[in-house]
Amino acid sequence: MKPLDWNALLAVPYEKQNEGVIANATRHSVQWTTCACGAQCHIIPRGEDEGEPLDDILYLRGSEFHARIVEMQNAFVRNDRSVFEEARQEAIQTLRVIEKRSTILIRRIRARKAKKKQCPTTKQNRTRKRSASPR
Repeated sequence: MKPLDWNALLAVPYEKQNEGVIANATRHSVQWTTCACGAQCHIIPRGEDEGEPLDDILYLRGSEFHARIVEMQNAFVRNDRSVFEEARQEAIQTLRVIEKRSTILIRRIRARKAKKKQCPTTKQNRTRKRSASPR
């Protein structure tokens, strides 16, 4: 499945939406690899089986996001504009939280990688550092 542009999809109000687009969004949101969490950077650690984020906060927000997309689809089918728009606004807020959390995780991961590059960890280097330091 091709990834969705969740921001673009959620920018479309009820009046300009169509059932096929909403149904496609629901199919994407149910799978971790194509949901709002899956659309984030590939370096975020994920489960091997379903691609779910290993971060508890991201996992919870991804589940909430899927629930809002399903709520949008159900409201659209029932022609319930107000429930659709409420779910859409909640999905937008949840997506923002997912993006912010993903940014935090990505920064942490990159900082750890950068630190590993700066700090040699071989036994030989640790021995040199110890013997070079005065006691």
